[in-house]
Amino acid sequence: MDLLLHDHRLRANGIEHHCVVAGDGPPVVLLHGFPQTWHAWRYQMPVLGRHYRLIVPDLRGQGATDKPACGYDKRTMAQDLLGLLRALGIGRAAVIGHDRGAVVGLRFAKDHPHVCGRFAALDHVPLRVVFDHLPDKLVREPWFFLFHAL
Repeated sequence: MDLLLHDHRLRANGIEHHCVVAGDGPPVVLLHGFPQTWHAWRYQMPVLGRHYRLIVPDLRGQGATDKPACGYDKRTMAQDLLGLLRALGIGRAAVIGHDRGAVVGLRFAKDHPHVCGRFAALDHVPLRVVFDHLPDKLVREPWFFLFHAL
C-alpha cells in the first residue's frame, strides 16, 4: 500500500512553511538535516506512516519554506515548529531530528516540553563541544566547514 502524502503551505511564526503530512496515528515530526529538505525522509515515511501521523517540514531557509534574512537561530526555528504544529491543530508530538534538525528538535524539546512528547536525535555532532577543542591547524584548513557553521 502506498502512503498518501498531503502537501501543506502554512503561515507560522511570521513566515510561510512547507510541510508534508502522511499516515495515521500519534503525531511524529521528522526534521531533516543540512542541506536537505523533507524529501530526505522519503524511505522512512512509508514504514513509519503505517503507525504514525508524520509531519515532515522543510526547515526555515530550506526547500519550499520561506528564506527570510534572519531567524536562523535554533530558538526561532523551534518557534517555527511550535507554530506549524498549532496551525495543523496538533497539541503534542514526538520529534525526531537528523543533523541540523536534531539541534532544532533539541531546542524545541527544551523550550516546549509540554508539546514535545518524546525526542530522538540522529547523527548529531555536538558542535559547541567540538569547536571549543579544535586545534588551530584544523581550523585553518577546512575553513569552508567553519564558514557554514556561522
